Amino acid sequence: DAGLFHTACNFEWRRALHAEGRQRERELRDGERRLASEGKSAFMVCDDRPGVGGVARGDEVRRHFGDASVKYVYNTVDMSCFYVHAYATAALSAPRHLAVEALPSAARLALDSRDFAATAALGTYEEPKALALDLCPGADVGMEDRVQLARAWMEELPLELSAEPHARRLRDELFWTSSEGPGDDAHFQSAAWARALRETAGSTAAVCAAAAKDVLSPALHPQGDGTIIIDKWEPFLDRVRSGVYGDGATQGAAAEACSLSVLGFFATRHEVCHVQFHRRDRLRNLDATGIVQGGSTATSSRVFWDAGLRGQGQVAGISDTGLDQLHCQFREDDSSVLSGDQCTFTSQWWTTTCREEATVTSSRRKVIQYVAYVDNADYNAGHGTHCASTIVGAYDRTHTEISNYDGVAPFAKVAFFDLGDSSGSLSVPYYKNELFGPAYDAGARVHSNSWGASHAGYD
Repeated sequence: DAGLFHTACNFEWRRALHAEGRQRERELRDGERRLASEGKSAFMVCDDRPGVGGVARGDEVRRHFGDASVKYVYNTVDMSCFYVHAYATAALSAPRHLAVEALPSAARLALDSRDFAATAALGTYEEPKALALDLCPGADVGMEDRVQLARAWMEELPLELSAEPHARRLRDELFWTSSEGPGDDAHFQSAAWARALRETAGSTAAVCAAAAKDVLSPALHPQGDGTIIIDKWEPFLDRVRSGVYGDGATQGAAAEACSLSVLGFFATRHEVCHVQFHRRDRLRNLDATGIVQGGSTATSSRVFWDAGLRGQGQVAGISDTGLDQLHCQFREDDSSVLSGDQCTFTSQWWTTTCREEATVTSSRRKVIQYVAYVDNADYNAGHGTHCASTIVGAYDRTHTEISNYDGVAPFAKVAFFDLGDSSGSLSVPYYKNELFGPAYDAGARVHSNSWGASHAGYD
Protein backbone atom coordinates (compact mmCIF):
# COMPACT_ATOMS: atom_id res chain seq x y z
CA ASP A 1 0.00 0.00 0.00
CA ALA A 2 0.96 3.68 -0.23
CA GLY A 3 1.93 3.91 3.42
CA LEU A 4 4.26 0.94 3.20
CA PHE A 5 5.82 2.31 0.01
CA HIS A 6 6.61 5.64 1.67
CA THR A 7 8.07 3.83 4.66
CA ALA A 8 10.32 1.85 2.33
CA CYS A 9 11.36 5.05 0.53
CA ASN A 10 12.18 6.77 3.81
CA PHE A 11 14.29 3.77 4.78
CA GLU A 12 16.23 4.12 1.51
CA TRP A 13 16.67 7.86 2.09
CA ARG A 14 18.41 7.09 5.38
CA ARG A 15 20.63 4.52 3.65
CA ALA A 16 21.48 7.08 0.96
CA LEU A 17 22.42 9.76 3.48
CA HIS A 18 24.52 7.26 5.39
CA ALA A 19 26.32 6.19 2.20
CA GLU A 20 27.18 9.78 1.34
CA GLY A 21 28.43 10.51 4.84
CA ARG A 22 30.54 7.35 4.90
CA GLN A 23 32.11 8.26 1.55
CA ARG A 24 33.15 11.69 2.78
CA GLU A 25 34.81 10.16 5.84
CA ARG A 26 36.56 7.24 4.15
CA GLU A 27 40.21 7.62 3.27
CA LEU A 28 41.61 5.83 0.25
CA ARG A 29 44.14 3.07 0.74
CA ASP A 30 47.46 3.22 -1.07
CA GLY A 31 46.94 2.75 -4.81
CA GLU A 32 43.15 2.75 -4.51
CA ARG A 33 41.05 4.80 -6.94
CA ARG A 34 37.69 6.21 -5.94
CA LEU A 35 34.76 4.94 -8.00
CA ALA A 36 32.41 7.41 -9.66
CA SER A 37 29.54 5.75 -7.79
CA GLU A 38 30.97 5.92 -4.29
CA GLY A 39 28.65 7.65 -1.84
CA LYS A 40 25.84 7.94 -4.39
CA SER A 41 22.52 6.11 -4.39
CA ALA A 42 19.65 5.24 -6.71
CA PHE A 43 16.67 7.58 -7.02
CA MET A 44 13.49 7.78 -9.06
CA VAL A 45 12.68 11.29 -10.28
CA CYS A 46 9.38 12.18 -11.96
CA ASP A 47 8.04 15.36 -13.56
CA ASP A 48 4.33 15.68 -14.37
CA ARG A 49 4.09 19.38 -15.20
CA PRO A 50 1.38 19.94 -17.82
CA GLY A 51 2.39 21.55 -21.08
CA VAL A 52 6.03 20.46 -20.76
CA GLY A 53 7.35 17.78 -23.10
CA GLY A 54 9.49 14.81 -22.19
CA VAL A 55 12.62 16.32 -23.75
CA ALA A 56 12.30 19.52 -21.70
CA ARG A 57 11.66 17.51 -18.54
CA GLY A 58 14.75 15.42 -19.20
CA ASP A 59 16.87 18.50 -19.89
CA GLU A 60 15.97 20.00 -16.54
CA VAL A 61 16.66 16.80 -14.61
CA ARG A 62 20.04 16.51 -16.35
CA ARG A 63 20.89 20.13 -15.58
CA HIS A 64 20.50 19.44 -11.88
CA PHE A 65 21.99 15.94 -11.62
CA GLY A 66 24.37 15.86 -14.60
CA ASP A 67 24.00 14.30 -18.05
CA ALA A 68 25.63 10.96 -17.19
CA SER A 69 23.52 10.37 -14.07
CA VAL A 70 20.06 10.38 -15.67
CA LYS A 71 18.19 7.75 -17.68
CA TYR A 72 14.60 7.76 -18.94
CA VAL A 73 12.40 5.03 -17.44
CA TYR A 74 8.93 6.25 -18.41
CA ASN A 75 7.87 9.01 -20.78
CA THR A 76 4.35 10.05 -21.80
CA VAL A 77 2.53 13.31 -22.42
CA ASP A 78 1.42 13.34 -18.78
CA MET A 79 4.61 12.32 -16.99
CA SER A 80 8.31 11.57 -17.43
CA CYS A 81 10.28 9.49 -14.92
CA PHE A 82 14.00 8.84 -14.68
CA TYR A 83 16.55 6.69 -12.93
CA VAL A 84 19.04 9.00 -11.25
CA HIS A 85 22.27 8.12 -9.47
CA ALA A 86 23.32 10.93 -7.17
CA TYR A 87 24.34 12.04 -3.71
CA ALA A 88 21.44 12.24 -1.28
CA THR A 89 22.09 15.95 -0.70
CA ALA A 90 21.77 16.59 -4.46
CA ALA A 91 18.46 14.72 -4.48
CA LEU A 92 17.20 16.74 -1.53
CA SER A 93 18.05 20.01 -3.29
CA ALA A 94 16.25 19.13 -6.55
CA PRO A 95 13.68 21.66 -7.89
CA ARG A 96 10.48 21.44 -5.89
CA HIS A 97 8.25 20.55 -8.84
CA LEU A 98 10.19 17.29 -9.25
CA ALA A 99 9.01 14.24 -7.33
CA VAL A 100 12.14 12.57 -5.96
CA GLU A 101 12.23 9.29 -4.04
CA ALA A 102 15.07 7.02 -3.01
CA LEU A 103 14.59 3.79 -4.96
CA PRO A 104 13.52 0.95 -2.63
CA SER A 105 15.30 -2.38 -3.03
CA ALA A 106 12.00 -4.11 -3.82
CA ALA A 107 11.43 -1.72 -6.74
CA ARG A 108 14.80 -2.70 -8.23
CA LEU A 109 13.76 -6.33 -8.63
CA ALA A 110 12.04 -7.17 -11.91
CA LEU A 111 8.46 -8.33 -11.69
CA ASP A 112 8.13 -11.91 -10.35
CA SER A 113 11.92 -12.29 -9.87
CA ARG A 114 11.54 -13.33 -6.23
CA ASP A 115 8.92 -15.96 -7.05
CA PHE A 116 10.90 -17.12 -10.08
CA ALA A 117 14.08 -17.53 -8.03
CA ALA A 118 12.22 -19.47 -5.36
CA THR A 119 10.47 -21.89 -7.70
CA ALA A 120 13.60 -22.38 -9.83
CA ALA A 121 15.55 -23.32 -6.72
CA LEU A 122 12.92 -25.90 -5.86
CA GLY A 123 13.22 -27.38 -9.35
CA THR A 124 9.55 -26.77 -10.13
CA TYR A 125 10.06 -24.18 -12.85
CA GLU A 126 12.33 -23.35 -15.75
CA GLU A 127 15.78 -22.58 -14.38
CA PRO A 128 17.27 -19.15 -15.05
CA LYS A 129 20.29 -18.84 -17.28
CA ALA A 130 21.83 -15.78 -15.65
CA LEU A 131 21.21 -12.83 -13.37
CA ALA A 132 21.58 -9.38 -14.95
CA LEU A 133 22.52 -6.39 -12.80
CA ASP A 134 21.73 -3.11 -14.57
CA LEU A 135 23.86 -0.35 -13.11
CA CYS A 136 22.36 3.04 -12.43
CA PRO A 137 23.22 5.77 -14.95
CA GLY A 138 26.57 7.29 -14.08
CA ALA A 139 27.40 4.57 -11.56
CA ASP A 140 30.40 3.75 -13.75
CA VAL A 141 32.50 5.71 -16.21
CA GLY A 142 33.72 2.74 -18.19
CA MET A 143 34.82 -0.87 -18.10
CA GLU A 144 37.46 -0.21 -15.44
CA ASP A 145 34.77 0.89 -12.97
CA ARG A 146 32.57 -2.11 -13.78
CA VAL A 147 35.50 -4.47 -13.26
CA GLN A 148 36.32 -2.84 -9.92
CA LEU A 149 32.69 -3.06 -8.81
CA ALA A 150 32.47 -6.73 -9.78
CA ARG A 151 35.65 -7.55 -7.89
CA ALA A 152 34.43 -5.75 -4.78
CA TRP A 153 31.15 -7.66 -4.91
CA MET A 154 33.08 -10.92 -5.35
CA GLU A 155 34.63 -10.31 -1.94
CA GLU A 156 31.50 -8.99 -0.21
CA LEU A 157 28.93 -11.54 -1.42
CA PRO A 158 30.29 -14.69 0.30
CA LEU A 159 30.86 -12.74 3.50
CA GLU A 160 27.30 -11.40 3.73
CA LEU A 161 25.90 -14.87 3.01
CA SER A 162 27.88 -16.44 5.84
CA ALA A 163 26.85 -16.91 9.46
CA GLU A 164 26.41 -14.25 12.12
CA PRO A 165 27.56 -11.58 12.73
CA HIS A 166 28.33 -10.90 9.06
CA ALA A 167 24.83 -11.87 7.93
CA ARG A 168 23.36 -9.06 10.03
CA ARG A 169 24.55 -6.46 7.53
CA LEU A 170 22.35 -7.79 4.72
CA ARG A 171 19.41 -8.21 7.09
CA ASP A 172 19.74 -4.58 8.21
CA GLU A 173 20.09 -3.17 4.67
CA LEU A 174 17.08 -4.97 3.18
CA PHE A 175 13.88 -3.11 4.08
CA TRP A 176 11.72 -6.21 4.49
CA THR A 177 14.02 -7.68 7.14
CA SER A 178 15.21 -4.47 8.79
CA SER A 179 13.96 -3.13 12.10
CA GLU A 180 11.92 -0.57 10.13
CA GLY A 181 10.15 -3.17 7.99
CA PRO A 182 6.57 -4.33 8.65
CA GLY A 183 7.70 -7.51 10.43
CA ASP A 184 7.36 -11.24 9.76
CA ASP A 185 3.81 -11.46 11.06
CA ALA A 186 2.54 -8.33 9.28
CA HIS A 187 3.48 -8.85 5.64
CA PHE A 188 4.13 -11.91 3.49
CA GLN A 189 7.17 -10.28 1.84
CA SER A 190 8.82 -9.73 5.20
CA ALA A 191 8.05 -13.30 6.18
CA ALA A 192 9.53 -14.74 2.97
CA TRP A 193 12.70 -12.65 3.01
CA ALA A 194 13.23 -13.10 6.75
CA ARG A 195 12.86 -16.87 6.46
CA ALA A 196 15.37 -16.96 3.59
CA LEU A 197 17.99 -14.80 5.30
CA ARG A 198 17.52 -16.62 8.60
CA GLU A 199 18.11 -20.01 7.00
CA THR A 200 21.04 -18.75 4.95
CA ALA A 201 22.72 -17.43 8.10
CA GLY A 202 21.92 -20.63 9.98
CA SER A 203 22.36 -24.26 9.01
CA THR A 204 23.16 -23.59 5.34
CA ALA A 205 25.52 -20.65 5.91
CA ALA A 206 28.71 -22.53 5.06
CA VAL A 207 27.20 -24.16 1.96
CA CYS A 208 25.67 -20.95 0.64
CA ALA A 209 28.79 -18.86 1.23
CA ALA A 210 31.00 -21.49 -0.39
CA ALA A 211 28.74 -21.74 -3.44
CA ALA A 212 28.74 -17.96 -3.79
CA LYS A 213 32.52 -17.81 -3.50
CA ASP A 214 33.35 -20.72 -5.78
CA VAL A 215 30.59 -20.45 -8.40
CA LEU A 216 28.94 -17.01 -8.44
CA SER A 217 31.89 -14.75 -7.69
CA PRO A 218 34.00 -15.92 -10.66
CA ALA A 219 30.88 -15.66 -12.84
CA LEU A 220 30.45 -11.89 -12.40
CA HIS A 221 31.08 -10.55 -15.90
CA PRO A 222 31.00 -6.80 -16.62
CA GLN A 223 29.45 -5.98 -19.98
CA GLY A 224 29.88 -3.03 -22.29
CA ASP A 225 26.40 -1.61 -21.76
CA GLY A 226 26.40 -0.73 -18.05
CA THR A 227 25.44 -4.25 -17.02
CA ILE A 228 27.10 -6.95 -14.95
CA ILE A 229 26.05 -10.52 -15.71
CA ILE A 230 26.18 -13.54 -13.39
CA ASP A 231 26.05 -16.44 -15.82
CA LYS A 232 26.44 -19.52 -13.59
CA TRP A 233 23.09 -19.52 -11.80
CA GLU A 234 22.18 -23.14 -12.54
CA PRO A 235 25.57 -24.51 -11.36
CA PHE A 236 25.16 -22.33 -8.28
CA LEU A 237 21.80 -23.92 -7.46
CA ASP A 238 23.23 -27.39 -8.06
CA ARG A 239 26.16 -26.66 -5.76
CA VAL A 240 23.87 -25.57 -2.91
CA ARG A 241 21.56 -28.56 -3.31
CA SER A 242 24.42 -31.05 -3.40
CA GLY A 243 25.99 -29.53 -0.29
CA VAL A 244 22.92 -30.00 1.93
CA TYR A 245 22.06 -33.29 3.60
CA GLY A 246 18.45 -34.39 3.37
CA ASP A 247 15.72 -35.15 0.86
CA GLY A 248 14.90 -33.17 -2.26
CA ALA A 249 12.56 -30.84 -0.41
CA THR A 250 15.24 -29.97 2.14
CA GLN A 251 17.82 -29.35 -0.56
CA GLY A 252 15.37 -27.24 -2.56
CA ALA A 253 14.51 -25.14 0.48
CA ALA A 254 18.19 -24.45 1.09
CA ALA A 255 18.70 -23.41 -2.54
CA GLU A 256 15.62 -21.18 -2.32
CA ALA A 257 16.90 -19.43 0.81
CA CYS A 258 20.34 -18.93 -0.68
CA SER A 259 18.91 -17.65 -3.98
CA LEU A 260 16.75 -15.04 -2.28
CA SER A 261 19.67 -13.94 -0.13
CA VAL A 262 21.73 -13.35 -3.26
CA LEU A 263 18.88 -11.34 -4.80
CA GLY A 264 18.66 -9.29 -1.62
CA PHE A 265 22.39 -8.63 -1.67
CA PHE A 266 22.37 -7.17 -5.18
CA ALA A 267 19.09 -5.28 -4.73
CA THR A 268 20.70 -3.38 -1.84
CA ARG A 269 23.81 -2.31 -3.76
CA HIS A 270 23.68 1.46 -4.19
CA GLU A 271 25.03 1.19 -7.74
CA VAL A 272 22.28 -1.18 -8.99
CA CYS A 273 18.99 0.14 -10.35
CA HIS A 274 17.49 -3.04 -11.77
CA VAL A 275 17.91 -6.78 -11.20
CA GLN A 276 16.39 -9.33 -13.55
CA PHE A 277 16.83 -12.94 -14.58
CA HIS A 278 17.74 -13.96 -18.09
CA ARG A 279 15.65 -17.03 -18.82
CA ARG A 280 17.13 -19.90 -20.79
CA ASP A 281 16.27 -19.31 -24.42
CA ARG A 282 14.18 -21.89 -26.23
CA LEU A 283 13.19 -22.20 -29.85
CA ARG A 284 10.00 -20.44 -30.86
CA ASN A 285 7.95 -20.43 -34.07
CA LEU A 286 7.99 -24.22 -34.24
CA ASP A 287 4.93 -24.20 -36.50
CA ALA A 288 5.00 -22.26 -39.77
CA THR A 289 1.92 -20.07 -39.97
CA GLY A 290 1.28 -20.30 -43.71
CA ILE A 291 -0.67 -17.06 -43.48
CA VAL A 292 2.12 -14.51 -43.11
CA GLN A 293 1.03 -12.40 -46.04
CA GLY A 294 -2.70 -12.57 -46.43
CA GLY A 295 -4.04 -14.13 -43.27
CA SER A 296 -5.32 -17.09 -45.25
CA THR A 297 -4.08 -20.55 -46.13
CA ALA A 298 -5.19 -20.03 -49.74
CA THR A 299 -2.19 -20.13 -52.10
CA SER A 300 -3.56 -17.09 -53.92
CA SER A 301 -3.37 -14.93 -50.79
CA ARG A 302 -0.07 -13.13 -51.49
CA VAL A 303 -0.93 -9.47 -50.98
CA PHE A 304 2.68 -8.29 -50.53
CA TRP A 305 3.81 -9.93 -53.74
CA ASP A 306 0.78 -8.64 -55.60
CA ALA A 307 1.79 -5.12 -54.54
CA GLY A 308 5.31 -5.68 -55.89
CA LEU A 309 6.90 -6.04 -52.43
CA ARG A 310 9.27 -8.99 -52.78
CA GLY A 311 12.31 -7.85 -50.82
CA GLN A 312 14.17 -6.22 -53.68
CA GLY A 313 17.39 -4.57 -52.50
CA GLN A 314 16.81 -5.54 -48.86
CA VAL A 315 18.85 -7.49 -46.30
CA ALA A 316 17.18 -9.42 -43.47
CA GLY A 317 19.10 -10.05 -40.26
CA ILE A 318 18.33 -13.42 -38.67
CA SER A 319 19.68 -15.08 -35.54
CA ASP A 320 18.87 -18.74 -34.98
CA THR A 321 20.25 -22.27 -34.65
CA GLY A 322 22.10 -22.09 -37.95
CA LEU A 323 21.50 -21.99 -41.68
CA ASP A 324 22.00 -24.77 -44.22
CA GLN A 325 23.61 -22.77 -47.02
CA LEU A 326 23.25 -25.72 -49.41
CA HIS A 327 19.47 -25.80 -48.98
CA CYS A 328 17.82 -25.21 -52.34
CA GLN A 329 16.44 -21.86 -51.21
CA PHE A 330 19.90 -20.51 -50.29
CA ARG A 331 22.33 -22.40 -52.55
CA GLU A 332 24.74 -20.49 -54.80
CA ASP A 333 25.23 -21.53 -58.45
CA ASP A 334 28.71 -22.83 -57.62
CA SER A 335 27.51 -24.42 -54.33
CA SER A 336 30.00 -22.31 -52.37
CA VAL A 337 29.32 -21.52 -48.71
CA LEU A 338 30.60 -18.89 -46.31
CA SER A 339 32.87 -20.48 -43.71
CA GLY A 340 31.59 -18.09 -41.07
CA ASP A 341 33.19 -15.24 -39.13
CA GLN A 342 34.07 -16.24 -35.58
CA CYS A 343 33.97 -13.96 -32.53
CA THR A 344 37.19 -13.88 -30.52
CA PHE A 345 36.91 -13.86 -26.73
CA THR A 346 39.98 -12.08 -25.40
CA SER A 347 39.58 -12.06 -21.61
CA GLN A 348 37.30 -12.84 -18.68
CA TRP A 349 35.98 -9.30 -18.64
CA TRP A 350 35.64 -8.32 -22.28
CA THR A 351 35.35 -9.69 -25.77
CA THR A 352 36.20 -8.31 -29.15
CA THR A 353 32.78 -7.78 -30.60
CA CYS A 354 31.38 -9.89 -33.39
CA ARG A 355 30.60 -6.62 -35.11
CA GLU A 356 34.30 -5.88 -35.57
CA GLU A 357 35.06 -9.29 -37.05
CA ALA A 358 32.03 -9.85 -39.30
CA THR A 359 32.50 -9.54 -43.06
CA VAL A 360 30.04 -9.01 -45.92
CA THR A 361 30.12 -10.59 -49.39
CA SER A 362 27.38 -8.63 -51.11
CA SER A 363 27.92 -10.32 -54.49
CA ARG A 364 26.36 -13.57 -53.26
CA ARG A 365 22.78 -14.19 -54.31
CA LYS A 366 21.37 -15.00 -50.86
CA VAL A 367 23.66 -15.42 -47.80
CA ILE A 368 25.98 -12.39 -47.73
CA GLN A 369 27.10 -12.67 -44.09
CA TYR A 370 27.44 -15.60 -41.69
CA VAL A 371 28.59 -14.97 -38.11
CA ALA A 372 29.64 -18.32 -36.61
CA TYR A 373 29.11 -17.33 -32.98
CA VAL A 374 28.62 -21.02 -32.10
CA ASP A 375 29.31 -22.88 -35.36
CA ASN A 376 28.59 -22.52 -39.07
CA ALA A 377 25.90 -25.14 -39.64
CA ASP A 378 22.33 -26.03 -38.72
CA TYR A 379 21.19 -29.30 -37.20
CA ASN A 380 19.09 -31.79 -39.18
CA ALA A 381 15.68 -30.32 -40.06
CA GLY A 382 16.96 -27.20 -38.34
CA HIS A 383 14.86 -24.45 -36.85
CA GLY A 384 17.09 -21.70 -38.25
CA THR A 385 16.85 -22.94 -41.83
CA HIS A 386 13.07 -23.20 -41.47
CA CYS A 387 12.72 -19.63 -40.17
CA ALA A 388 15.12 -18.17 -42.72
CA SER A 389 13.19 -19.92 -45.50
CA THR A 390 9.94 -18.42 -44.22
CA ILE A 391 11.48 -14.94 -44.40
CA VAL A 392 13.81 -14.83 -47.42
CA GLY A 393 13.92 -18.28 -49.00
CA ALA A 394 13.95 -18.36 -52.81
CA TYR A 395 14.29 -21.40 -55.08
CA ASP A 396 14.88 -19.36 -58.25
CA ARG A 397 18.53 -18.29 -58.21
CA THR A 398 17.96 -15.46 -60.69
CA HIS A 399 15.50 -13.67 -58.37
CA THR A 400 13.07 -13.16 -61.22
CA GLU A 401 10.51 -15.88 -60.51
CA ILE A 402 8.59 -16.69 -57.35
CA SER A 403 6.71 -19.74 -56.12
CA ASN A 404 4.44 -20.54 -53.22
CA TYR A 405 7.32 -22.37 -51.58
CA ASP A 406 9.38 -19.16 -51.27
CA GLY A 407 9.66 -16.88 -48.27
CA VAL A 408 7.82 -13.62 -47.77
CA ALA A 409 10.75 -11.59 -49.19
CA PRO A 410 12.26 -13.99 -51.75
CA PHE A 411 14.39 -11.34 -53.48
CA ALA A 412 16.04 -10.18 -50.23
CA LYS A 413 19.42 -11.34 -48.98
CA VAL A 414 20.29 -12.54 -45.49
CA ALA A 415 22.85 -11.69 -42.82
CA PHE A 416 22.83 -14.70 -40.49
CA PHE A 417 23.99 -14.98 -36.87
CA ASP A 418 24.46 -18.62 -35.78
CA LEU A 419 23.81 -19.01 -32.05
CA GLY A 420 22.82 -22.71 -31.93
CA ASP A 421 24.75 -25.97 -31.70
CA SER A 422 24.08 -29.33 -33.34
CA SER A 423 21.39 -30.18 -30.77
CA GLY A 424 19.45 -26.93 -31.14
CA SER A 425 20.66 -25.43 -27.83
CA LEU A 426 21.24 -21.69 -27.92
CA SER A 427 24.09 -19.45 -26.78
CA VAL A 428 23.04 -15.80 -26.97
CA PRO A 429 25.50 -12.88 -26.54
CA TYR A 430 24.79 -10.75 -23.48
CA TYR A 431 26.02 -7.62 -25.22
CA LYS A 432 23.31 -7.11 -27.85
CA ASN A 433 25.52 -4.98 -30.08
CA GLU A 434 27.35 -8.22 -30.84
CA LEU A 435 24.08 -9.82 -31.94
CA PHE A 436 22.49 -7.03 -33.97
CA GLY A 437 25.53 -5.00 -35.05
CA PRO A 438 26.90 -7.28 -37.81
CA ALA A 439 23.57 -7.50 -39.65
CA TYR A 440 23.03 -3.75 -39.34
CA ASP A 441 26.43 -3.12 -40.89
CA ALA A 442 25.50 -5.53 -43.69
CA GLY A 443 22.49 -3.36 -44.53
CA ALA A 444 19.75 -5.08 -42.53
CA ARG A 445 17.08 -2.92 -40.95
CA VAL A 446 14.84 -5.83 -39.95
CA HIS A 447 16.06 -8.55 -37.58
CA SER A 448 14.22 -11.80 -36.85
CA ASN A 449 14.80 -13.74 -33.62
CA SER A 450 12.40 -16.68 -33.32
CA TRP A 451 13.51 -17.79 -29.88
CA GLY A 452 13.06 -16.69 -26.29
CA ALA A 453 12.26 -17.79 -22.76
CA SER A 454 9.02 -19.51 -21.78
CA HIS A 455 7.90 -16.67 -19.52
CA ALA A 456 9.73 -13.66 -20.94
CA GLY A 457 8.21 -10.32 -19.96
CA TYR A 458 8.76 -6.61 -20.40
CA ASP A 459 10.13 -5.17 -17.15
